[in-house]
Formats: sequence, C-alpha cells, structure tokens
Amino acid sequence: PLWDTRHASATLLALIVVTIVFFNGAYSDGLGDPPYSTWVRFLVQAALVAMPVFAAIAFYALYLRIDQYGLTFGRFYGVLAAAGGMLFGLGYTWTVFRRRGEWMGSVPRVNIRMVWLVIVCAVMVHTPLLDPHRWSARSQFLRISEGGVDARDFDYGYLRFQLGHIGWETLERIDSLGDHPQADIIRERIAATRAAESYADVRPQPASLISASDIVPLDSMTALPDSMLRFVVTNLSQFEADACESNGDCTIFPVNLDSDEAAEFVLLLSGDRNYAIVAFDTDENGRWMRLGRMTRYDRNIRLPPKMALLDTLRLQGALPEEPMYRDLKIGGVRLRLMR
Repeated sequence: PLWDTRHASATLLALIVVTIVFFNGAYSDGLGDPPYSTWVRFLVQAALVAMPVFAAIAFYALYLRIDQYGLTFGRFYGVLAAAGGMLFGLGYTWTVFRRRGEWMGSVPRVNIRMVWLVIVCAVMVHTPLLDPHRWSARSQFLRISEGGVDARDFDYGYLRFQLGHIGWETLERIDSLGDHPQADIIRERIAATRAAESYADVRPQPASLISASDIVPLDSMTALPDSMLRFVVTNLSQFEADACESNGDCTIFPVNLDSDEAAEFVLLLSGDRNYAIVAFDTDENGRWMRLGRMTRYDRNIRLPPKMALLDTLRLQGALPEEPMYRDLKIGGVRLRLMR
C-alpha cells in the first residue's frame, strides 16, 4: 500500500519530521514527576524507536527510484533528509534505552549534535563536495555511458534545463562518447536538445499512469478514438489518474463545442460533489490538446452530484450554448466578462 501511493519516501520523511517537531514540542527537562501517564509515554517512546525503521524504508524507496532513473537534485536532498531522520531516530532511540537519569534527560545532547550536523550539511551542499547538481549530473552521465538506459529514453533536457552549467558540460561529455553503441542517436538527441527553447520541448512523453479501460464512455455504443485515449491517459495529473483508477468513475463523452465538424471530448473526473470537468480537442495539425477545465457560468448554482449529472446527460444530452455576452476586443487585447 505504501508503494501504491507513489510518494513512499516523501510520506515517510514527512512523518519523521512531524514526529521530531511534536516530540520537541512536548519536551521537558525531565525534572519532577512525568507529565504523562505510563501508556502515553510508552507510545511516544515507541514512535521514537520506529523513526530509524521509517528512515530505512525511505532510503530503500529512494534507492529504487535512483537505481531506475538515476540521481536528481530532488532525490539527492531526499537522501540527505533520510540520513538526518535516521540519525535523529537513532539518537532518540538511544535516549529511550539509556535508562539512566530522568525521562528525556539526554535529548538536548542529541539535538545539539544534530543541529551542528545540519548546519555543516547546509554549508556543504553549496560546495563541490556535496553539490546536488554535480552529483546528479555524474549519475546521469554514468547511466547513459555505461548502457543503463536506452539513448532514446534518456532525459537530455534535464541536463540542459535543470542542472545549469554542470548539466551543459555533462551534455558535452555525453556528445563525445564516440564509441557508444548508440552514438548516432545520442548526437541527434543532443542537437535537438541544444536547439530547444524549454524543457517541455525535449522532455520524454510521460508513461501512462492509468489504462484506457479506466476511462468509461457515457454511451457504451460510442467509439472513442484511440489517439484521444492515449493522450488523455498520459496527460492526467497523478492525483487525477489515481482517482480514476481507484474509483473507476471517470466518464467521457463527445460534444461539439466549437464551429468545426469534429467533436471535442469532455471528461468528468472522479468524485461525487467535488469533481472536475476537463475538455480535449485537436489543434490545426490534428494533435490532441487539453483545452482546460469547464467551470460553472453562474457561481450561485452548484453542480449536482455526479451520478445525477450523468443521468441527465444520458436522458437529455449536452448542448453547446453561446455565451450571454460576447468578448470585447480592443486592439490586441481581448476582454471577457466574468461574473
């Protein structure tokens, strides 16, 4: 279940941070009678002992991602955070099992040592020794130079647009790999990356988070274009895709929203009351694009429950309607009346 969240390491690290903050918020000097009952103190100590376990699982989750996709500066900071959580957890576990002095009596020593370690790390990440951009570029270079990734799937744009001058220098090193079995493909992709104006121009197409079977047509007799379905399943956000997959209630239907002959498609995302409605269309070259979300014209009228809306759609269909007030164009500025 933790892997299914696709945020295992972030979830565990957040839990560790919350534990550290709340524990220090409850800290006392240990003098006098314990302010909590025995079972509450036992639960607090159990949470502290569990921290190294959570940090170890976070390390493993990060290892899986790094092994598959290489190191990025985001994952580099994740590793540092997991290491800090592990050391905090080991220090607090030591205070639990020390069994000498008053409860929490050894916590200040752990905190002070960890504060100095955090300060050292905060300084070191701005030096070549722990520079996350340099480590990420080195990891990505090793992936492609050692054949850990197909040259067609490698993210050249990440080096150029996300890692600054170090990424640009790494692209130069990759371009010089004349003995690489895919050297021709590498040179072609690097040339396209250099000519690109933004990361979005060269970023690899994202893998589908869901399958086309998770998108249900409103009418079972309606044929949905395969190209449209492929575009939709790869362009939903992770939150939208997770909801569609788990609830199985994302519904799509065709409707002509503009004046051309081709129909657009409207997707009702998952949810009962708080569901989003998204429209898709093709551009002048026939490529699918996400037009955006459809919102209520009258903010005083709430959307009905999704099942009621679907029943109305099946009985009455959906009819495009011209806006009550047309847009106003003054020079090159287009103005729309919003109520």
